[in-house]
Amino acid sequence: MRKDGAHCKEKLKRAEQSFLGEEQGYALTLTLIALPLIIGVAAWVIDASRVTNLHTDLQDAVDAMALAGARELNGRDDAIPRARAAIAAMVGNTASFANGGNRFSMGSKNTPVSYNATTGAGNVTVQFMEGIPASDDDPILASNCVTADGKAALCDVEKAGLSAAEASNRAAYVRVISSEMNVRTMFIVPGLGRDDVPVRTEAVATYTAAACDVTPVFICNPFEGMSNPDIHTNFRDGNLYARQLTMSLRGSQTAGPGNFGYLAVNGNGGDFLRDALATNSPGECYSRKTLSTEPGGNIGPADQGLGTRFGIYGGSMGGSANNPLYRPARNVRMGQDYGNNKKSPSCSKYEPEANPNDAMPLPNGTGTTSLGGGSISSSGDWDLTSYWRVSHSGASPPTIPMTSRPPEATTAAPKPSRYDVYRYELANPTLLQDAAPGGEKGVPPSQCYGNYNLDDYPSEADVYGDRRTIFAAIVNCNEHQADMNGRVPIEAEAFARMFLTKPMVTNGSNKYISLEVVDVSGAGGMGTVENFLHEEAELVR
Repeated sequence: MRKDGAHCKEKLKRAEQSFLGEEQGYALTLTLIALPLIIGVAAWVIDASRVTNLHTDLQDAVDAMALAGARELNGRDDAIPRARAAIAAMVGNTASFANGGNRFSMGSKNTPVSYNATTGAGNVTVQFMEGIPASDDDPILASNCVTADGKAALCDVEKAGLSAAEASNRAAYVRVISSEMNVRTMFIVPGLGRDDVPVRTEAVATYTAAACDVTPVFICNPFEGMSNPDIHTNFRDGNLYARQLTMSLRGSQTAGPGNFGYLAVNGNGGDFLRDALATNSPGECYSRKTLSTEPGGNIGPADQGLGTRFGIYGGSMGGSANNPLYRPARNVRMGQDYGNNKKSPSCSKYEPEANPNDAMPLPNGTGTTSLGGGSISSSGDWDLTSYWRVSHSGASPPTIPMTSRPPEATTAAPKPSRYDVYRYELANPTLLQDAAPGGEKGVPPSQCYGNYNLDDYPSEADVYGDRRTIFAAIVNCNEHQADMNGRVPIEAEAFARMFLTKPMVTNGSNKYISLEVVDVSGAGGMGTVENFLHEEAELVR
């Protein structure tokens, strides 16, 4: 018996060694061992791809909504209602694998987002914000919502106690957050007890505006430092209508209300700046948020560029007197001295007539308020009667419509603006032929610009073809003082259409421009500047 037992043990040992040493069929063995892991990874890949697919579709949908809404945030009083309507229209995207499903169901293909512009109902949340945290790593919370320059901002302007118009004025960003949608996993992982994966996305977009074919000029906000410094509300209320601004070139000095300066152009030296001022072709576009100013050293021939708009061809511009790119405006009445009635003005420089009864530019106001380096007329009251009498054969002024006065203006307007008078003269071409006692007419002198032909000019209704209207930027110069002396990006408060009431004047070592603000971009404006801007929306989160 002992012998048989030992024999059996020996056989079992040999069998065990033979089994362990066997090499045939090992792949099948390993496959059987790894099969649960393979199946698990395959299931995870299928589920992960379904989750990713839903996330991508949902992200595309909220991105489209945010971009559509941000495109309307131009600061005007109805910006938010327009943005809501645009968001509500962006419901054409579809998503797959949403809304769960039973076990091995792939879920449904549906429209992932919906939004009601009036009630705000739907499966997305929409917020309009003044600013967002500077770092993408910081969540958007009321406690850390600041603008790019570190100033406190409102993360939801509609919940800040502002009126609907004020909220629209301040809304710079739109945030769209989707509701959660579930993806039902195909395989339940034991012990986790969860087979639905929630998916939610959000997007933040902002409005940007840039001006390309623009006069490379900025003026300092004349209201900065006053009780109401906002250029938009001042324009809307009529505080700029028919009020002439006389501003001095800042050069290298400290800039502030009453000063103007130049924007950087795509080229070095005063010649590039001169040509850009003459043609509205600076060679680059200016974003409202990232303007660059031109250092004061390039100011020499700049007045020659603006002078061509009045038919004045000084310095090297003398060779461009017959070039249509540098043609004068259709109406160049500026009070030019024709030299003791010799009927021959200077074509190379502005020589104001000393006797206002011989020739008169559009006059200053009856009173002025100092603005540091310049001034602003105290009201819209100016001597229209004398201007009309001198310029139009002793006649009394007709009733001239105040077409450029903001419709919501509350400030009284005793006279139409100089710009409205100018446009009235353009609309009645025979008035351009009226000669002042000194000989000046509205039409450009043939001695200075020989190719004048009224038919070559845009129609009177085309305000963008008017050579005496420039498109420029308005800047809070005191606020950005540290960045004014170099090509450091600064932010403009608005872009503006401005009417040159007379050519640039040199007085000693300084230069002055006189103008009226005709319209501003954004809140309070009348909308004509937006037609000139390149407006876009961009995703920032």
